[in-house]
Amino acid sequence: VKPTEKPTQPSSAKPTEQITEKPTEKPTEAKTTSKKSSSNGDGKFVFKVYGWGHGVGMSQNGASEYARRGWTYKQILLHYYNNPGISLVKDSNLPSKVTYNGKSYSLAEYLGKTAYAEVGPSATLESIKSQMVAIYTYAKRQNFKLTSANHAFRESYAGTSASIETAIKETLGDCLEFNGRPALTPYFSTAAGKTASSINVWGGSQSTYPYLAGGRTSPEGDVKRTLTISSEDIRKKVEAYNAKVDASKRITLQNDPSQWIKILEHDSARGSGCRYISSLKIGNQTMRGNVFRLNIMGAAVLRSHCFTYTYTPD
Repeated sequence: VKPTEKPTQPSSAKPTEQITEKPTEKPTEAKTTSKKSSSNGDGKFVFKVYGWGHGVGMSQNGASEYARRGWTYKQILLHYYNNPGISLVKDSNLPSKVTYNGKSYSLAEYLGKTAYAEVGPSATLESIKSQMVAIYTYAKRQNFKLTSANHAFRESYAGTSASIETAIKETLGDCLEFNGRPALTPYFSTAAGKTASSINVWGGSQSTYPYLAGGRTSPEGDVKRTLTISSEDIRKKVEAYNAKVDASKRITLQNDPSQWIKILEHDSARGSGCRYISSLKIGNQTMRGNVFRLNIMGAAVLRSHCFTYTYTPD
């Protein structure tokens, strides 16, 4: 799966430290049509969704566009991972092997197979190079022991792409550090105009990852998509979620679907328009916007947690 077409949700995008939720700012209310709400669960939700992925760190499509505009991979990386404590250094202590799903690969093999799956050989060279550095940095942070839970990987890639092999050679050992240690380098497919902060998605204190504070501009083109889904289908998704969680986390939906979803906190990624949602309430449960996206709706269904919605009863 290439994130320039579909997103990845690598655990490289998740801090290993335990973090708790912290709100950002108060939202405007979501819109409901003026028609009288149905009490029998009929109707439809229309989501206007911006971007694709969790929104934290480097946008892969944004990096490609910046590369097309003449940016170097160093400029791209220091734009998306932005803080005075961040530096791009050359690591002289390269590993002889990297382990992925229990199998050992040379560093070049590992980088090539990962980059092929993550961005593909047709991406602009400088953006592939920026991806290589993000991959290497995260692998170093993980002591070069990775699994399929961390990122995409194309086992069949055998070093046949000139652009990927060039990117490996020209960035080998390049590592992003924050105050002398490997930085956390999440990436995702497509930004919603700007990037999201790590606390928006995972909570915690921004001081832990000040270089993931969000708000970094990203120059993708048309990033809006419309998702129309019936209230009955959302009810089924909630039932599927309830079947997998403890009783204390199960969602109880109101009779009136117009009351099911309430946005509580969001950032200002798109000004007065759509924002990355930090937290929302669905039924009786409060959760982060990206958790709602992943665990209730599905990552490929609701592409991003930067959305607005309307509800129309039948």
